[in-house]
Amino acid sequence: QAQLRQRKGRPLAPRMSPCIGAMVANRHRQQVASGARSRMWRRAMGGQRWAAKVCVWAVLGAALLGAARVALGASGARAVGEFVGRPAPTLQSSAFVGGCTERGPHPAASLRGARQAAADRQRMKRRAGKPEVNYAMDEEGSRASPGSERAAQWWADNAQAGEEAAFDQTRLVEFVLGRPFEVIQRVLETVCVAAGMWWAWKAASPPSSDQDTGTTYSASLDRSTASSERGEVLRAGLQNMGVFFVKLGQTAAQRPDIVGDEIAEELKGMQERNTPFSDEVALRIVAEDLQWRGPLAPGVLWDGCPEPEGSPLLAELDAKHVASASLGQVYRGRMHDGREVALKVQRPGVQPALSLDWAVALLGARTYTTVMGSANDYGAIVDTVARGVRMELDYHNEAANAEEFATRHAFLPFVSSPGIVPELMGPRGRSRILAMNWYPSRAPRDVPVGERRAMVEKAVEACIVQLLVTGYVHADPHEGNLRVGDDGRVVFLDFGLMDRMDFGLMEKCSEGVRHVLNKDWLQLSRVFQDVRFTPTPMMRNTAYGKSRKPNYEPCTLEEFAEEVGIQLEAEAGGQSRFGAMATALKTLSSRYLMLTPPFVALLSRTFLTLEGLLGDDPVLAKEYNVYRVALPFALRRLFSPRTKRGKTFLRETLLRNPASKRPLPNWTALSGLLASSSAPSAPGPGSA
Repeated sequence: QAQLRQRKGRPLAPRMSPCIGAMVANRHRQQVASGARSRMWRRAMGGQRWAAKVCVWAVLGAALLGAARVALGASGARAVGEFVGRPAPTLQSSAFVGGCTERGPHPAASLRGARQAAADRQRMKRRAGKPEVNYAMDEEGSRASPGSERAAQWWADNAQAGEEAAFDQTRLVEFVLGRPFEVIQRVLETVCVAAGMWWAWKAASPPSSDQDTGTTYSASLDRSTASSERGEVLRAGLQNMGVFFVKLGQTAAQRPDIVGDEIAEELKGMQERNTPFSDEVALRIVAEDLQWRGPLAPGVLWDGCPEPEGSPLLAELDAKHVASASLGQVYRGRMHDGREVALKVQRPGVQPALSLDWAVALLGARTYTTVMGSANDYGAIVDTVARGVRMELDYHNEAANAEEFATRHAFLPFVSSPGIVPELMGPRGRSRILAMNWYPSRAPRDVPVGERRAMVEKAVEACIVQLLVTGYVHADPHEGNLRVGDDGRVVFLDFGLMDRMDFGLMEKCSEGVRHVLNKDWLQLSRVFQDVRFTPTPMMRNTAYGKSRKPNYEPCTLEEFAEEVGIQLEAEAGGQSRFGAMATALKTLSSRYLMLTPPFVALLSRTFLTLEGLLGDDPVLAKEYNVYRVALPFALRRLFSPRTKRGKTFLRETLLRNPASKRPLPNWTALSGLLASSSAPSAPGPGSA
């Protein structure tokens, strides 16, 4: 009754005692407050989804920007500060954060400046033992190989509007801040898939002990054991992460010294086959790119064909793919003029995700470098691989690569490659179809031992020529891209991922071949410095065996050369295999600073993969010496230098007093070169 009278604006009844009136008034106030809280809660609940999303994205964005700042260091902080409109603190401006008046800086600003200065001092202290790395070669010792301009022009003409900041680690922050939500989502997807792979790998049972033959791992291209449940999980996870990580997995399959024997063995399956996509989707892509309205072949209709009774594009076409790779699938057909063709159709959705995968991989590489205190610039390697994969997605560029490869290696009678069929390709710059002549051939595992041995010798010699003579290296020579032609020649396929060698690198590699055969470890160590495998001066890790984080101090090159000789002579195949040298240098990397220049990412993949072919033939693996096979080509390169330093080296080697007006021949040096070139070597391709 009192509440009702109060709502109507009437006073409480006079007969109500003051105590009861106070209780009623208090109860009324509680109900009013409760109603207000209920209305506030309903309004909050009405916008809970929007608020939750904003909070989640804000937290993740702050975490990502913090990780980018950690990964990128001072440059990343400065770029983030410029993006939000505030200058990043530096050693010069940190004491004046917040402004400065005639009375001096604000006390809070001075405190922030002192803290920033202390943080900068700690950062400089941590970097005291971390040397600066420069991968660029000297101008006198470098000269770009022919064809390099085409790659540079491709980037200038084909950079898409949405990728202007991609594949350049110096613009990572700009790329991330331009699409923060997409990058965060891709980071979360990648982390979740990677965590699931790790958990499944640990939870799944390893191969039983009775399957262990006791043999050591061989880097052959064929699997030596049956596929396991753990391997299926690993391969499926990498394929779900994207094509960039598939390429990394294919490369890791030939690096057991880095990822371990078991993981490398399981990753071989990614070189042989990949999860295919729908054939109906592939046929539709062919019709759309070629703007064909009728059937693709008699009896082969694509989904949504508007003119099923029209004339067919091809005389024959197998609607089922014959091979599935990481970037596309291959279909076999026959043209109306009788030529057999191979149509490679690009996997849908590959190109848009590549730039995001690059950003994720680069963030991971930078974070790893910062946390582990490494002096290597792994971001440059990520850039190199990502740029190569991006160019591989342009099928017109791959067609140009195939024609250049055939032209440069036409003097090798035992090497061949299929020709291009341009009339069956889509528009330039966005074609999703690559048409090539069908080359009758067989896989290496399908030929007898004798033919396989001859193919291995031819393939290794062909890649040595690419490294030391032409400078145009096939960077993806796994088993799916190497075939034994019915005409006896080794057939190279898939020219999307190629690598160009600088003339200076070719000359230094040629010197290195001679020094390994002569066991001149000091000169070999100088070659390592010239090609930026090691810094100048040489740096030794004084924290080896004491701390996980290295602390480098200068040491003599003679000390390092002695360790190189001991390691190579103790390593199995140390003086006959490129891969054994890579393993030896990996072992020394814990005690000395070893650098990883960007060209190593693709070049090492080529030769480690090819040397893996030797592992399937014990006789050939024991007798074959890659350095002796390479020696004639190395001498050819040394006798025809293209760089200023190479020409100076040749004059000083073959002439006495080369600066004089009448220099005399150095017959001792010349006879030594001729004697080394006439040393017995492994049988060449013609001997088989």
